[in-house]
Amino acid sequence: MTIGDWDLDPVAGQIRRGEELRRLRPKAMSVLMCLAETPGEVVSRDDIITQVWGRQLVTDEPLTTCIAELRRTLDDQATNPLYIKTVPKRGYCLVAQVSQVDSEADSSSVDSGGASPEEVSAAPGTTSRYGVIYRVCLAALLLAALVIGVYLWRSSTRPPAPVSELPASAVAPTEGTVPTIAVLPFINMSPEAQLDYLGEGLAEEILNSLTRVDGLRVRSRTSSFALKDEHLGASEIAQRLGVSHLLDGSIRQSGDTLRISAQLIDLRTDTSIWSEIFEQPAANVFELQGKIAASVSEALEIVLDLQQQKRLGDVGTTNPEAYQLYLRGRQLLARRTTVSISSAMKSFEQALNLDPEYAQAYLGLADANLLLPLYNNRPGADYLEKSLQAVRTALRLDPDLGEAYATLGSVLDEKRDFTGAEQAFQTALARAPRYPTTYHWYGFLLYRLARQEEADDMFELAIEQDPLSTTVQYGMSANLVAMGRFDEAEAIYREIISTDPEFAWVYEGMGELYWTGRGQLDEAARWYELAFRYDPDSSYFASRLGGIYLDAGDVDKALHWIDTAFQVETEAFSALIHQALLHRYQGEEEAAYGLALEVLEDAPANYLALTLARNHELAAGQAERARARYAVEFPELMMEKPQVDAVNFQIAVDLVPVLRQLGEPEAAEQLLALSWEIARDYPRHGLPYRLTDVKILALQGKDQAALIRLEQAIDSGWRPYWWFFMNHDPALDSIREEAAFERLVARLRLEGREAMQSDP
Repeated sequence: MTIGDWDLDPVAGQIRRGEELRRLRPKAMSVLMCLAETPGEVVSRDDIITQVWGRQLVTDEPLTTCIAELRRTLDDQATNPLYIKTVPKRGYCLVAQVSQVDSEADSSSVDSGGASPEEVSAAPGTTSRYGVIYRVCLAALLLAALVIGVYLWRSSTRPPAPVSELPASAVAPTEGTVPTIAVLPFINMSPEAQLDYLGEGLAEEILNSLTRVDGLRVRSRTSSFALKDEHLGASEIAQRLGVSHLLDGSIRQSGDTLRISAQLIDLRTDTSIWSEIFEQPAANVFELQGKIAASVSEALEIVLDLQQQKRLGDVGTTNPEAYQLYLRGRQLLARRTTVSISSAMKSFEQALNLDPEYAQAYLGLADANLLLPLYNNRPGADYLEKSLQAVRTALRLDPDLGEAYATLGSVLDEKRDFTGAEQAFQTALARAPRYPTTYHWYGFLLYRLARQEEADDMFELAIEQDPLSTTVQYGMSANLVAMGRFDEAEAIYREIISTDPEFAWVYEGMGELYWTGRGQLDEAARWYELAFRYDPDSSYFASRLGGIYLDAGDVDKALHWIDTAFQVETEAFSALIHQALLHRYQGEEEAAYGLALEVLEDAPANYLALTLARNHELAAGQAERARARYAVEFPELMMEKPQVDAVNFQIAVDLVPVLRQLGEPEAAEQLLALSWEIARDYPRHGLPYRLTDVKILALQGKDQAALIRLEQAIDSGWRPYWWFFMNHDPALDSIREEAAFERLVARLRLEGREAMQSDP
């Protein structure tokens, strides 16, 4: 059998393309053969699981792992597939051409199911590139292997599950396969509106409990709660969320008595298959979480072992007031605003005052400290330390709290311990495989490590678990921008706008796309102004607008937006760094340097502040000060054998002028050589790239090559802070007086003025 460019040997677990031989794990090969049975047709996740693993598999994480392995091995991409296409909420489709080899001829093509481009966006693969004689000899071997392989594969799996009568768009799992459930917030029927948090919090904790049930797939809080006010029918909910069952209910408190009604609906038949009313003292509210989760499992005919039963009933505390404070904190945290996150932090602290052994409350406190600096745009070093202490305490109290490892991974990512972060995320995936935040935050780590293809796969896995999450979709789009896939990113951004037009960060994403990707300053400013309109408390959006207008040469508007940023938040470091850039633009070097040092006190790895400080210190003959600063933040670059990678290679190049001024040419040349190995073929729009290749060539004395690459960068859309780097970066000193360089500077100045002429 050949699939696209690859010949398959299923018995040996190998695929071959020309002289290139690669191996697949048995389960990954089985998944590929399952898809190859019906090329061009969508195969549901449940059908694949049933055929490859049998009924004993109760979670689909192994399948997603196999799909990721297949894409890596086949050189495929999730967002531009040549082999395996993900059909959201349905399954997977093999879109490459499949041919079976026989001894009479080269191959007999199998029709790819007649799927239209509208149904499956597929580019058909080509046949294998062997010579005729070799193909004829190989055909007999492959045919025998195929027969044996299909027999072994079939004998090790069970027949497919029956096909559901639901329309494909409903996406509900078939009867007899793993059920998928969404949990809506419980409606507060009490007169007191402040009890809304209890209905949402209880529903979220029940949802979290259900994620621990083997044999059940659970949609995330974000996606489930997104539908709470839409009053949709059963078929619409099934279609939007891809679920077969829905749990909803109501909550009413009268005095000290709490009355909760809950029902489980089979969306395939729009009938209630379980309902119950719980009435008990409000002080015992935490007992309901496990009771309802266990009742749902029983209604779905899922048998729980003793360990699962114990875990369902474990809410982490026996103090009802601490439990309610924790629920309130979680709901406040979910709103993702500066005020709500700060309030959530207080709720978690109050819960811990009542129960110092409450692991989940420590995790909530860790999450709040992790997120707050991202939303209030303040330096986060102190918050990160508090988050690290809290999450470690949570894990000490409850080592099985898998979700805590996702928070630990994100904290270590922010602290630049990338190895530790990845290990933590891997542990989170192993211990809490149904926790969508892990996939989301792990995707950002991979994005930051310039492993964009892996990040793309991780964001896709996050979206599969949390299909309505705008923040996950935003992360995936940002990663696509870093990969230079602007049209795909813009399509996702616009889809977010159509479904969640008040999500300010989607406008920021569009602004970044046009500023850092397409180099269209007028469009970048327009989108950033929309972001600020939807979130006028964001000093980050305002200060970035200041940066865009500096690139356009409009000092007055740059000053306006930087002043606006300070009015919003006087201590926001994005406002401080853009104020420093404004001073540098106006030739006020000492003022710029002072502000850069102020930023570095709290954000010691801030790239623009590092560069501003380095430039000033080199000009003042104080290279040792710059070297000492880099040594603290990037010690791996100061080793006898420097460790240069896709994260730090730009910093390595920035160190070269410092080392040369200090009389360390050998160390400087070593950094240049190592950085060039990464920079020469790196995507122009990769996250840390910017002008690194141009700088290296100029520092190596290859001026003409540097000028050619500089023009290519400008042609491809590079614009952010262009005046700062082109006018002041010492790496470009050797080409700054060249006529070609001066023409490029003049071009950028003219384009900036013209772009903003129509700006109101």
